Amino acid sequence: MTNLLSVIDSFKAVIVEEEEDGSMTGINVQTFLSAALTFRSLFSLTRVQSTGFISSDFHNYINLITSCYNKHAALTIQGLIRDEIGRGKGEDRKSATRSLLKLNRLLEYQLIFLFNSLAVPKTGKLKRAATNAYRAAIKPHIHGLMRLCWKTAIGNMCSKEHLIQRLMGDDAATEDSFIDAVHGLIDVVGPITSIFSRFLKELNVSIEEPDVYSNMVLRGDVLPTNMFQLPKTETEPTEAAGIASETIEK
Repeated sequence: MTNLLSVIDSFKAVIVEEEEDGSMTGINVQTFLSAALTFRSLFSLTRVQSTGFISSDFHNYINLITSCYNKHAALTIQGLIRDEIGRGKGEDRKSATRSLLKLNRLLEYQLIFLFNSLAVPKTGKLKRAATNAYRAAIKPHIHGLMRLCWKTAIGNMCSKEHLIQRLMGDDAATEDSFIDAVHGLIDVVGPITSIFSRFLKELNVSIEEPDVYSNMVLRGDVLPTNMFQLPKTETEPTEAAGIASETIEK
């Protein structure tokens, strides 16, 4: 059974190349994709999606990177992206470059959300923690109906008590063990997201997603069934200080 501790173990197994000064550089493709598959389960366990669209997107990004890797084998993620951009394919919709950028945003979102959740009382709700993470990592890059989907998903977040039980895989798990596990996750995943962020920035890779579903409505297309639920009427949370992704770069 996948839980927070097993995700930590999977990322500890990711092979990372190091420079002479100890700084991490290249991320091995196969070990990273294997770890990312276990990370995907965290989205279901936290109920950060009401219909599965986030977990499904995350899985699609992994599949697209895997497909590109199978066609143009490279030892590291960075090597795969450089080769793709060198062939003029970096901006293709099914490119590993686009997929890595969007997958990395979801990794950052989850780390920020879990970090913010530590300040929530054990019996408290997690909507504000999720909202702040969404505003930091996701909202600037999506539009229209996708924002509505996220808002609906965040409105369906479980309580922190249930989050601890789900992520730890143990109804008797303590808050202290959860805190240790979250810090452990940030310690192993945070440096990898930071490497990817710096790498993509150096290559000037920045993709803003068009409002695909709104365009479908304008064309008269049928939206995917069960894509989102009608949001509950709630007072919009005020802007609060969430941690920025750079905070994790330690």
